[in-house]
Amino acid sequence: MAEPVTLTGLITGFVVLVWLLGLLLIVASIAATVFWILMLIDCAKRDFKDKVAWLLIIILLHGLGATLYYFIIKRPADKKATKP
Repeated sequence: MAEPVTLTGLITGFVVLVWLLGLLLIVASIAATVFWILMLIDCAKRDFKDKVAWLLIIILLHGLGATLYYFIIKRPADKKATKP
């Protein structure tokens, strides 16, 4: 038969779960920050009409602004550049 679950075992499992979720949150935060910085650099280097507006959008909206920039400006421009 299986051993009964003890309070110590439940607390230990909960602490491990919280620790793993915290670690996952830290890794996700670092990845989001790196993505934000890369989109900011790309926007600053790229030559296009609304550069200042997009820089402000990326800076003020952080992850959302960087994601919008990626899908609206960077991705379509990269697709055009790779077409023969």
